[in-house]
Amino acid sequence: MKKILVAAPLLMSLISPVFAAGEITPEMRAGAEEVIQSCEKSYQNTKDQRVRLSNLKKPTFLSSKKKKELYKNKELNLKVFDIQFGEFTIITNEKIAIRTVKTVPELKSTIEAYSSNCTRFSAGIANFVEWAVGGEKLRPGFDTIYKDWQAEARKK
Repeated sequence: MKKILVAAPLLMSLISPVFAAGEITPEMRAGAEEVIQSCEKSYQNTKDQRVRLSNLKKPTFLSSKKKKELYKNKELNLKVFDIQFGEFTIITNEKIAIRTVKTVPELKSTIEAYSSNCTRFSAGIANFVEWAVGGEKLRPGFDTIYKDWQAEARKK
């Protein structure tokens, strides 16, 4: 009898997708909170990257042309960082939407979008800092994106 009582809700959820999609379990909420915490850690790590841009040392007379160019763009790159980080802040504030959703499909889609945006922004900004500090060549296309960010920052 006990096995039937345990299996009945499981069977019912398999038969009726509406029933299964209607209830958000505490485990689902806990999983959502883990995603939010992970993004918060990425946010703090990304925030710390600004220090690397700020600490860019003034090149000496004998420094390479590349180092002089990187230093010349220091203030512009700090402005770019602040603009992009501001957008990242907006993304991380969407955690309120995750906590207030009422259906399972909505929760899943909201978490997927939040996680994807968090990953994309943190990686993009970290790569930008690497490019701005070290002058590193990145995958094709990133130079163009970062130069577009600089052009955008010049206008503001």
